[in-house]
Amino acid sequence: MFFMPTVVRDLPTMKPVHFPVFEVITPVTGVSFNVRGLTVAQESALRDSLVSLPKRLAMINQTLFECCEDKRPPYDTLEGFEKHLTAGDRSALIYGMFVTTHGEEQTYKFRCPRCGKEFDMKLRLSDFIKINSYEGNENLLEKEVTVVLPVSGYKAVLRMPTLYDERQANLVRNVDKDIVDKMSSYIIVKKLIVPGKEKDPATGETIESEYVIDKTVEIYSTITKLPFSDNKVMFQTWKDNFGKYDVEVEVENTCPDCGNEFKNQLSLYDEFFRLCSTLD
Repeated sequence: MFFMPTVVRDLPTMKPVHFPVFEVITPVTGVSFNVRGLTVAQESALRDSLVSLPKRLAMINQTLFECCEDKRPPYDTLEGFEKHLTAGDRSALIYGMFVTTHGEEQTYKFRCPRCGKEFDMKLRLSDFIKINSYEGNENLLEKEVTVVLPVSGYKAVLRMPTLYDERQANLVRNVDKDIVDKMSSYIIVKKLIVPGKEKDPATGETIESEYVIDKTVEIYSTITKLPFSDNKVMFQTWKDNFGKYDVEVEVENTCPDCGNEFKNQLSLYDEFFRLCSTLD
């Protein structure tokens, strides 16, 4: 029997692909990154991550980490990246990845609040985006603000949560998914100081004391039992000190049916995942 000799060929050296990049300066921490567009594999992985919030958060953070070029310490590891950036910073990075992956112009869906008419509109994202950057000298990741809740007298120590804080809160086990989704809003609270009374072991007298709660699930459970006005004051205090620094996309619309003029806030996070989920 005659066999043809096998010819082994060296694989050609592939020319490197140079992705488009977009420079982003994060609004909270003020760090500059060059963000490239997604690969096909990354887009597919993001599409598959839509099934759950924890998986989605982990995947978008991982993907942004991979798409930020020329990373330097402490951003050169995923954990360092997450521990030194915030949700507002992530929104700005998503904008960079959005532009380099899908382009500036996209079609968005809107719904008139008066007549309910749904319609599409093609927009250039840069015409509507506003990045509200922090310009102070204080490190917002280290800043803490203590607010005394007016009815209960509890003290809430507020902070600027990082991407790491956010993801850890969503990884809590043996807790209903709906509760996890709700309590994620309370990662802004570093700890809750609860006033109480106890007996002095030396004298037997009743004295004032404080109990500290520092686990997000316990903080959430405790706050849900407090008066609503306490919760309102706490969130307003956080907004006044930390919540101004983010990315906004506000679009002014006119309904093609009834002529109603209205404004819409677009979420870059939601729109990015929408485009990934609908891509053929």
